[in-house]
Amino acid sequence: MEGEGRAKTAENVGQYLKKGASVLVEGRLTQDRWEKDGKKFSRIKVVAESVQFLSRPNAAGDAAGTNAGVAQPGPSGDQEPPF
Repeated sequence: MEGEGRAKTAENVGQYLKKGASVLVEGRLTQDRWEKDGKKFSRIKVVAESVQFLSRPNAAGDAAGTNAGVAQPGPSGDQEPPF
């Protein structure tokens, strides 16, 4: 039954989330590692436990409210994570 809830969440996200919309995602990170042709690869994935829509995109496809919920570099010049 738990998988059914996640499937419904995924359907809603796929149907209603548009580029530029702000969302709050709670979950966990997982890392996949593998080797192919002697090269090592890895990737980090977010496994979402819950997704909350914070804004609706306007007709132009931009999120309502500028920079709402966008991470900014800290005072030490830290950069955003590459994902």
